[in-house]
Amino acid sequence: MKVGTDGVLLGAWAGVEGARRILDVGCGSGLIALMAAQRNASARVVGVEIAPEAVADARLNVARSPFASRVVVEQGDVVNPAVVARLLAHGPFDCVVSNPPYHEEELLPPSAGRAAARHTDSGLSFGALLHVVARVSGPASEVWQSAPQVEGVANSVPQREGEAVSCDRAEWRAPRFCVVLPTAAVARFVALAAAYGFCPERRTDVVTRPHKPPKRSLLSFLLRPQEPVVQTVDVLPLLADDGGRSEAYARLCRHFYL
Repeated sequence: MKVGTDGVLLGAWAGVEGARRILDVGCGSGLIALMAAQRNASARVVGVEIAPEAVADARLNVARSPFASRVVVEQGDVVNPAVVARLLAHGPFDCVVSNPPYHEEELLPPSAGRAAARHTDSGLSFGALLHVVARVSGPASEVWQSAPQVEGVANSVPQREGEAVSCDRAEWRAPRFCVVLPTAAVARFVALAAAYGFCPERRTDVVTRPHKPPKRSLLSFLLRPQEPVVQTVDVLPLLADDGGRSEAYARLCRHFYL
């Protein structure tokens, strides 16, 4: 799984500005993690990926980038409590991004690697993803709050002995989680996310051309916000009438496409 439109869109769209620590769950070749580092020059970025081949690609891409001092790639399955504990050693994260497995059809690709990267049954389920994001997200004062239990995912993460957890409430900001999904899965994902304390703040439906039905949606959530959240919704067409990139798409990705 190399560079795809879903990843480019999420990397350019996600609200990573102002974040101190960013986590890319299922980072693949490192695309979104590197885009986050490019867009936020002061953030520390961690990518986590289960596939060894993808981790090797991501680490090579990071090493060859101008952001190598701020980006780390961890290998492991994020439903493993030991991997979650290893991620938390970097911080809690105030921004998490993910281009997760989301295909739910019964016919899987012949490649086990592609199946794990693309399908919820072979890879990371929506519930497990939300559980992990809730566990690793937050200002330091809230990172150890428990999230709902998901079958097959441990609910406890070892707290580091002697760790001080504090936060200046004047600087408190709700952690953000950004994800790209098939539009058909959005309603179910949003309902499941609510059980973990995630409130939708922004949604962009991606269409090939204006007036076409969307097939992908970019979603941004806030975790346990202190104030009521009113979600903004808009539409992003990928193509103009002449078949080239639309003005909105070109503007969103202007810092990344050559």
